[in-house]
Amino acid sequence: MRTKENLRQLILRNASANLVRLAASGVVALFLPPFLVRMLPTETYSTWALVLQLTVYLGLLDFGIQTAVARFVAHADELDDSRQRDGIASTAFVILTYASALGFLGVALLAWQFPHIFSAMPTSLHGQARVALVLMGGSFALGLPVSVVSAIFVGQQRNKIPVSILIVNKVVMAGLTIFVVLRHGGLAAMGAAVSFANILSYGAAYFAWRAWAPEVKIRLNLASKSCAKQIVSYCAALGVWYLAMMMISGLDLAIVGMFDYVAVAYYAVAITLTNFVVQTQNKFLRRSCRHLRF
Repeated sequence: MRTKENLRQLILRNASANLVRLAASGVVALFLPPFLVRMLPTETYSTWALVLQLTVYLGLLDFGIQTAVARFVAHADELDDSRQRDGIASTAFVILTYASALGFLGVALLAWQFPHIFSAMPTSLHGQARVALVLMGGSFALGLPVSVVSAIFVGQQRNKIPVSILIVNKVVMAGLTIFVVLRHGGLAAMGAAVSFANILSYGAAYFAWRAWAPEVKIRLNLASKSCAKQIVSYCAALGVWYLAMMMISGLDLAIVGMFDYVAVAYYAVAITLTNFVVQTQNKFLRRSCRHLRF
């Protein structure tokens, strides 16, 4: 049992880790776009902003499962029920693997139709935009099942581990993107930089799991229908909320791109700060949900 003092220290550590995570995300979100605006032609930045926003929203295929895993892992650990904990983690991994496959399919279809959806895009950017979309979208889709590892650490009240991985990911991603732009590498190379940074973070998550949470088993034979029902039941309301957020703040840039492609770059710059504030609020809400108990 945790003492009151230990509980205070735990809450302080996790809250501090979350604040550091938001600060790191904020630095990248607020300082990288101005650099890209100065260095890239308007049409190129417009295409980059569209590709980035569309691929990042693949994370919505999570539908709150990461939040559910953190909650159920915390509850199972309190009861010292390793079977329930491992069943939830394994089942979530299987569900998110299917979601990842769906994400890959969606990325392929979007890359195929990308120039037709945004018909005003310069033809010289079609090929590079498709490559960047496939590389970035594929890497974000691949990260869906890996997010179970972050959820396990959050459920165990060890937020500093996934936060450290995320900060390194953000720094590496921004650094590689800046390097590519300075070398005039083009959209495809920028997409490769983002994809490489993401894959590095997935490797870091795997090694963190094996080093600091080896007692948590993720195996196909541990997945079960009963655990799936618990996860789906918990995520039903969150899924509606995620879908609503995507409709509110996830499609605006795409709509601008369909009707006024030249304005995409200017609109993307204008909404950068707004999106950061909205995402910060969403993260705090998700953190609050993760600390719910039965």
